[in-house]
Amino acid sequence: MSESFIKIDIFCHVVDNLGDIGVCWRFCRALVRDQGCYVRLFVDDFDAFAKIEPMLDKTRDIQHIEGVEVFRWDHAVIDLHYNASADAVIEAFACDLPEKVVGLMTLAPRPPVWLDLEYMSAEPWIDTHHAVVSPHPTLPLTKTLFFPGFTEKSGGLTREAGLIERRQAFQADMAAQNAWRASVGLPSRVTGVIDISLFCYAVSPVEALLQAFVGTGETVRFMVPAGVATAPLTRFLGQKPEPGTVVRHGNIIFHNITFLTQDDYDRLLWSCDLNFVRGEDSLVRAVWAGNPLVWDIYKQDQAAHMPKLKAFQDHFWGGLAPVDREILDFFSVMWNEGGRQDENIPAAGLLECLPRLQDYARRRSLEQAAQDDLATRLVGFILREMKKQG
Repeated sequence: MSESFIKIDIFCHVVDNLGDIGVCWRFCRALVRDQGCYVRLFVDDFDAFAKIEPMLDKTRDIQHIEGVEVFRWDHAVIDLHYNASADAVIEAFACDLPEKVVGLMTLAPRPPVWLDLEYMSAEPWIDTHHAVVSPHPTLPLTKTLFFPGFTEKSGGLTREAGLIERRQAFQADMAAQNAWRASVGLPSRVTGVIDISLFCYAVSPVEALLQAFVGTGETVRFMVPAGVATAPLTRFLGQKPEPGTVVRHGNIIFHNITFLTQDDYDRLLWSCDLNFVRGEDSLVRAVWAGNPLVWDIYKQDQAAHMPKLKAFQDHFWGGLAPVDREILDFFSVMWNEGGRQDENIPAAGLLECLPRLQDYARRRSLEQAAQDDLATRLVGFILREMKKQG
């Protein structure tokens, strides 16, 4: 048994998008594969989970998938099957643990390491708030906020062992890319054709963006997951895009694809010239893809998301040439603030600078990958806390 063979329980409450379970599922797999942990994942929305993990059987309350023991999170399952807490208990994104779980944590001979896995951010303040252990106000337990992030002082980002090497090999092998594309119903790469993945929220200005690309005259293919931006795409195309269909609108071609597994979504990001991504999980995967990206951040009241967006732009794209940074910032504002759609959207300028953006993105991806990943940092923290307890 390795030193890091620890038992971890993770609780995931799916709010209104796939990001919560997407982040948790990648994280669980990395803990099992790369850290040798025993992981139990409790999820309250199997319908959302099944969209990204086809091996999930929605009719079963408990099952093993890729070494992770998956539980349906409801009162009956918890009451019947949760009989002892693990070495560490993680509540993802400030979800409230079931009362029975907290009660068993207080009764454990050695209190488990209790963590709140927070949302990822590049904002500087998380470096001073990350991994600070605080006593619970009413229980004989301590709790720690764990912040994923981009710096050495943060919790890091989820990255499986060997991911960058697999990505580089895939991107260097056109035959492998085209074979994979054929396996999921996508067309082969074509010289002179720009491939863009489009994964966005319903409020994003999709029609204005597409019209701007029409104006470039360049052949652009959009790979869009089924159910994403259906209403604006229908207005733009004059017909509802159905899964598996291909629709042409002038120089723009749409491939409406079914939801991919997480590993296949990685390959889509690896094989596109530009990725529009939404939420936390797909942003991090686009960083590892090493291709140009535009982030559709999850919207919050009173524009609370905008400092987080700016922090990422400054951190990841801060060294770009001013002319290229200006174009990226334009698209970032247009995509996230609901403004600038009526201006002359510089789609042609974005296409022109894609080779420079790619060179920069791949360098920044490698620099980011030189740091320890989230699973490594979290397991190290848990082991240190367990050692303190004796």
